[in-house]
This record gives sequence, structure tokens and C-alpha cells, in this order.
Amino acid sequence: MGATPDDAAQARERLAVARRRQEVAAARARSLAEQQAAARVLDEGARRVTAVDVLGPADLRTRMDALGCPLVDLWAAYLGLCGTCSPLELDAALHGALVLPGIEYRRLDQALWEMEHAL
Repeated sequence: MGATPDDAAQARERLAVARRRQEVAAARARSLAEQQAAARVLDEGARRVTAVDVLGPADLRTRMDALGCPLVDLWAAYLGLCGTCSPLELDAALHGALVLPGIEYRRLDQALWEMEHAL
């Protein structure tokens, strides 16, 4: 007995389903690879910022103490530069108990610089 037209139609449909599954799997793999590449770029950028461009909390605290700057004044200047931390978070970060994103340390550095040059 030979294949009927219905058998051929079912085979074509199974083949189409298998191809769609392969396309979906390939799209997922591409998406995952793109996400992983983006994460590597972000991670590398974050390492570069924190390692090169930003003073550490101890350095910022030393500068703040040398200025005789109260924490609330630093916080107000930092807030004026779009800082996002509360005074409590800022105090914790300056004592090394909380790690902030690199941009927040840059804002603190800028606020201290402006305070130093305003005197």
C-alpha cells in the first residue's frame, strides 16, 4: 500500500511544526546570547568605573573630614546633583557598610569638589 494524500499532508504539517520549533529555539538562543553579551558589556563598564574613575568611600570620608563638612551638608550638595541616597544610606556608604553604584560615588566626589572650591 502506498502513501495517501492525507499521509502526505500530515507529514508536511509535522515538518512545518518541527521547523517552527527550530526557529523558536534559534531565536531564543540568539536572544540569550545577546543578553549575555549585553551583561558582559555592562559588567565591564561597571568594573572600569569603580576601578578607575571613582574614589573609594574612605577617600571621600577623608576629604569630607578635611573640609570639616557635616554629613547633612554633603548630602544636600549630593542631592542637588541628583543623588538618590538618603542621609542614612550615605553615612553607611561613607563608612563602607553599603556599596553604592559607581555613579553615586561620582556624584559624591563632584559634591565634595564643588564644596572645596566654594570656600
